[in-house]
Amino acid sequence: MSGSLTLKKIKHLLDKEAADCIIYDDGSVDNTSEYVKSKYPEIKLLKNLKSKGYIYCRNILLQQVTTDFAISLDDDAHFITRWP
Repeated sequence: MSGSLTLKKIKHLLDKEAADCIIYDDGSVDNTSEYVKSKYPEIKLLKNLKSKGYIYCRNILLQQVTTDFAISLDDDAHFITRWP
């Protein structure tokens, strides 16, 4: 799962309930949902059986947000990176 690096980097936030995390599995066939459920049970997981696309999923995700801010990342984004 390509997003596991990002999940590892934000684990400290999830453990302290400092942030809510919702993942939308958009029709993956690589056991992404099972991985997230087993390794990160504190994450809310949404899933499409067939892909509906990034914009569709992002809109559904943003409807779930109850906070003032939200960060939306694609599966290959790593926003916690050291800057030179």
